[in-house]
Amino acid sequence: MRPEKLHHGREAMNTIKDELLTRKEIAAACKCSVLTVIRLEQAGKLEALRLGAGSVRIRRSSLEKFLNESITPKGQA
Repeated sequence: MRPEKLHHGREAMNTIKDELLTRKEIAAACKCSVLTVIRLEQAGKLEALRLGAGSVRIRRSSLEKFLNESITPKGQA
């Protein structure tokens, strides 16, 4: 592989952070159903990308943002 094709530093991290995930992958990671993921999309809590022909993907960064906003530190409920 040619060196100019390799990703380095911050660019590589952004590529990983913005990885596209399927609803099924998110459901498995969050231990919930695909229907729950769809409901989160409809509520505007997850940003869904429509790829056509019924294909939907969600950016990893959108999932991380949702999870960070959903977690409440102990004693602050």
